Amino acid sequence: MHLTQLLLTLDNKRIFIGNSNVTGNDIVNISGQGIVGVELSYGIGYGADIDKAKNIILNIGNDCPYILKDPSQGVVVAELGDSSVNLATRPFCKSEHFWHTKFYMHENVKKQFDAQGIDIPFPTIEVIRNA
Repeated sequence: MHLTQLLLTLDNKRIFIGNSNVTGNDIVNISGQGIVGVELSYGIGYGADIDKAKNIILNIGNDCPYILKDPSQGVVVAELGDSSVNLATRPFCKSEHFWHTKFYMHENVKKQFDAQGIDIPFPTIEVIRNA
């Protein structure tokens, strides 16, 4: 006998999962707690002003109508990557505002980085041609 579990996603999709998948794998539920942290990361160039970038992210978070004041949002240097300094933040919001918060932050951080001269690097390949 094969049993199936039903999950409803925030975007109103129905996912049917066999019991073997449910019992053998992790399931992440962002709606069951009432509030949830939205994990976000932003890469900036090695020449960029880290403190300025961190303040931009915090200010955007303060302006976001979905982010809760408690627990407070912080921004840290999470990684020194191959081509970027990666900043991470985890603002908290009500579960039903998860996607609104994520999209608001991404769009507005990008706009402010552009306006404030914080570059977001992208991978490049240098091709050397032999003469």
